[in-house]
Amino acid sequence: MQKRKALILHKQTAAWAFLILLTIVFSACTGPAVPASPAELNTIRGQISGTGELWPDAEIWVFAAPYQSGVFMLDSEHHPHVRLGEDGTFVFEAAPAGTYVLLVGPEAAAAVLITDNSGAPLVVSADPATAVDIGKYSLP
Repeated sequence: MQKRKALILHKQTAAWAFLILLTIVFSACTGPAVPASPAELNTIRGQISGTGELWPDAEIWVFAAPYQSGVFMLDSEHHPHVRLGEDGTFVFEAAPAGTYVLLVGPEAAAAVLITDNSGAPLVVSADPATAVDIGKYSLP
């Protein structure tokens, strides 16, 4: 039993180490973000409930991570993020056009992916100079 727990812990540690390594590699490759022109910016809004049960008394953020071919990587220094209001609402007022998944949490490392009813990531496609309202979502 003790060996099994140690093996599971080892696999989890290896997985986290791999994710950290990927983050470092991709961060080195991305460079600083290039500002978009006003015609390429759009609004993404919605409402998320259930954060108080997961993170009581914490300041909560909504992160928009670029999504392509089923893969996303969150870098809170370069990707859009906004503070979640006390009523659970959020608005990205000047996010660059693109395809995103949204995550919510007190920091990027602890953020939870927002999913649709089937459990798949909620993918937001924002065209230039448009407004997207994802509606209301509740965290499990």
